[in-house]
Amino acid sequence: MKLFPNWRNSSGMTLLEVLISLALFSIVTAGIFSLLNGNNNVFFRETLNAHLRQESRTSVNQILKTIQEAHDEDIEVDPRGLWMRIDSPGKPETLYELTASADDPSYYDLYINKTRLPVKVLSSGNKFFIKDDLTKMVTVNLTYLDDATQTADTGPTLALKASVLPRLSKPISDITKTLWKIITCPEEISLQVGETVGFPFQAFSVYSNGAVEDITSAVTPVISDPTIVTLTSGSITGLTPGTATIYVSYQGFSASTKVNVTGASIEAISIEPQTVHLQVGQTIDFSIEVKAKYADGRITDITSQVEPTVSDQSIIALEQGKITGKKSGIAYVIVSYQGLSAQTTVTVTGDPLKEYILRQEAPLFLFGNKLSVTGSSRVNGTDATALIKDQIDNKNTSVPFGDAVDVNTKIIFIDDHLYFDGGSNKIGLQDNTSKTYIKGNLTTWNGRHELYGDIYVAGNYRLKDAIVYGNIYVNGNLELGWTPTIKGTIYYTGTLTVPNNYDSSIVKKTKKVTGLDDFQIPNFSIPNLQQDSWYFSRGYTSDPTMKNNMKYFGNSISFKNWGDPYCNNVTIASKGNITLQGNLHFSGILFAPNGKVTIEDSCTFQGIIVANQVSVTGNAGVTFQRIIDDESKLPF
Repeated sequence: MKLFPNWRNSSGMTLLEVLISLALFSIVTAGIFSLLNGNNNVFFRETLNAHLRQESRTSVNQILKTIQEAHDEDIEVDPRGLWMRIDSPGKPETLYELTASADDPSYYDLYINKTRLPVKVLSSGNKFFIKDDLTKMVTVNLTYLDDATQTADTGPTLALKASVLPRLSKPISDITKTLWKIITCPEEISLQVGETVGFPFQAFSVYSNGAVEDITSAVTPVISDPTIVTLTSGSITGLTPGTATIYVSYQGFSASTKVNVTGASIEAISIEPQTVHLQVGQTIDFSIEVKAKYADGRITDITSQVEPTVSDQSIIALEQGKITGKKSGIAYVIVSYQGLSAQTTVTVTGDPLKEYILRQEAPLFLFGNKLSVTGSSRVNGTDATALIKDQIDNKNTSVPFGDAVDVNTKIIFIDDHLYFDGGSNKIGLQDNTSKTYIKGNLTTWNGRHELYGDIYVAGNYRLKDAIVYGNIYVNGNLELGWTPTIKGTIYYTGTLTVPNNYDSSIVKKTKKVTGLDDFQIPNFSIPNLQQDSWYFSRGYTSDPTMKNNMKYFGNSISFKNWGDPYCNNVTIASKGNITLQGNLHFSGILFAPNGKVTIEDSCTFQGIIVANQVSVTGNAGVTFQRIIDDESKLPF
């Protein structure tokens, strides 16, 4: 008996065959599925990459188009959307370029004026802005989204988002950024010597995350060689042939622009005006024009490139297009350019009387319309000048005959006649270095008068008893009495008159000449008083109390004291007379333009006297003393 009956059907498949067939089918099916799945993954990835490349190019084109629409300037865009050129009037051309990265064509590198910035257009989290001036700014935000669940099999899920915000006042701040480098624009410029061109210099900071910022206002350009080129606001000027570099630094980084200057060098510079004249206290408009002359004959205006300086600011002041005379003298307005210089000569003149009083050599200390020196009085100015508009007179009915007058002064101007007849008078310095100028006639007839130094007489001279120690120049006739003593020589242009049987040895001391040099008497007038308020505003008082440093202004004033008092550094301006009597000793300035200054008895005065009349009598003395060095201290 069979345990298992024969279950195989002669016309069918056994169970084993069926199982084997199923196994083979499963293997084949699995292989086909695996092949199809692999092909599908490759196709998906390639399709995605192609889509991303197309997507990125389309997005870039859209960005450039939006940037173009956001600006008013002339913008040229490449049809492929890979570059954009912005050309604004008066500014350098700016070129923006997007170039496929050599590492991966799906990425683009950003270039500004051929300088590559460290930004990948499709890199994660990038932000950058494109800017052509301070008022028109475009910011482009590019985001690369990376699916955190991506796998090697499925590939990344990518998306590109681009948005443009035109005309922002400032770029959108970056999330994180690190300064990578700075760049300048333009990178190079060329110009001629003497040429000035527009130069809108710009500097940008470039960050590791692609941000670009304008840092022009935050940096200071430094020129490597200022003798070659000069940089001013918005322009650059070539000075001499050569190459210079404009450097900027920012947070430890630096960049530069190369400047090439060609052409001829400068031979000279000139300034206009060349001379200026003004009075002390006068202010006038003052502008200069400075030009440079080049070796090739060109002449250019360089006024805006020079800064004038003043050689002596105590004489003139130069400020805001005006020049003011401060004191008498000569000063210069000087300009310099490339080692060359030019100057304007400024001559400042003041009140000639004040200038004469303040001058260093033989200043004026005694000035009056009339001077009367009688008795045994003295006028001493061994290094000073006396000016008398009328005559010096030692004849006065109230003064006894035989006066001993001593006018011992370096320079004496007498704008009239000088008449000595009687007495024993001296004029000039005994070392014969003095000069006396007499515009009229000179008479030294009776009396043993002593004449020292050179004496110039515009009229005639009558000489009898005097002693002539120096030389006398008479532009007229000469008359000699019996008893003159001539130690020098008397020159004359007119006729000589002598008594009969005259001593020929005296005549030999004279010499006729055909002509003598003319001389001029200073043409000063006694100044007027100022207004009352002028004096009181300067510290003058009407209090006549005698004291040191007093400043008196008022009517006639008289001081008398026999106690030998001293009163120093006084300034007296009187509407009438000024009188010093007794044994007073004053120093300072006496001013009486309408009256008379009288110094008598045993009084002495040291300083400056300006008055209508001056009388020195008795045993009084007047001596020059340099009291002031500033005309503002004068009482007129």
